[in-house]
This record gives sequence, structure tokens and C-alpha cells, in this order.
Amino acid sequence: MTGTTKCRTAGWVKRADRLPVHLTGMLHLSDGRKIGVVVTDMSAEGCKVSAHHLLPIGAIVQLLMPGQDLMPASIRWSMLGKAGLFFL
Repeated sequence: MTGTTKCRTAGWVKRADRLPVHLTGMLHLSDGRKIGVVVTDMSAEGCKVSAHHLLPIGAIVQLLMPGQDLMPASIRWSMLGKAGLFFL
């Protein structure tokens, strides 16, 4: 393996490079619940969040961070207090 090439398992989907961040935010779920999150990495296409709740895979949510508009996203994966969001 040379350069920045990474080996991935079957079924892996390429995603944009993400930058590490530490931003507080709020997820607005479709049932009206609001869940506090910490955004730990971000790209133009999505982000990873940490939460004290299990977030439902496939759910459409709105991410709100200070100084930003609501960002619609879908939850692509969720495990052990972390989740991946894909911006819509």
C-alpha cells in the first residue's frame, strides 16, 4: 500500500474527506424530540455526531449548530453513542 490509499471491505462506499471538529449541536427528530449532540467530524456531505441516545438509522433529522441554519440529514449508521449523518 502506497500514499494515502486505504484498503476497504466489500460494500464500502466512498465519502468525502472529513475534518475533525468539536461543535455542539441539536438534532431535531421528526417526532418532535430534540437531542443534544457533539459534532466530531464534518465534510460538505455529512458529519459524525456523539449523543447519549441511540439514534434511529434511516431517520430524517434536522441538525442545528450555533450560527447555522437547520441542516436536513439522514442517519446513515448509529452505534455505541455515535452516528453518521448524510446531509440532504
